[in-house]
Amino acid sequence: MLMTSDRDAFALIDDTTSVFRIRNGGFDQAVLVTPSALFDQYGVRPTEYRDYAALRGDPSDNLPGVPGFGSATAARLLRRFGSVEAAWTAWDNGDDQSIRDLVGPRAADHFGSGAAREIMQRNRSLMTMHDDLAVPDPETIRLPVRLSVMKAALSARGIILGPSLWALTGGAPPPDGAAASVVPHAWLRRTPRARRQPLPGQLALF
Repeated sequence: MLMTSDRDAFALIDDTTSVFRIRNGGFDQAVLVTPSALFDQYGVRPTEYRDYAALRGDPSDNLPGVPGFGSATAARLLRRFGSVEAAWTAWDNGDDQSIRDLVGPRAADHFGSGAAREIMQRNRSLMTMHDDLAVPDPETIRLPVRLSVMKAALSARGIILGPSLWALTGGAPPPDGAAASVVPHAWLRRTPRARRQPLPGQLALF
């Protein structure tokens, strides 16, 4: 599962890969995008998504698409031909009328132009997600932060961490007194029972 707000990752979806898309509003507004969910929302399969996005353009990345092509028009072309290359092959072989009937004369005129091919090449280049990078062992990419340093820095800001702090620093809970403990003075004056509750404005994770 890939967790991202970048729709370009939809091109990586397959039978074993889904995208948990984070949208404005955080996790409450997040959606899980699978092959079927992608088709239901956009009308294209994952293997067609890059061409779909390149045709339509992406305003969030300031990438204009091919003039005349919106979401519905791009999806219709790809459902019929499967790829932009296949549609261009039909066009170059004289079957431009089927494309005109499918997307309309204005979009078809732009689609057959050299400018459209330049737009597609640029957009594809910028939108393509690389899937050939080596993934390091998670144990080798932990932050090189000592427990005592992390605890002191967070405690000084009113953040008291429990076992999650040990996980962040990649170690087991330290023996009593082994790590520096810096906590707000107001917290120290409270009873042991009251210390389990965070102070006003304080974040506590356990």
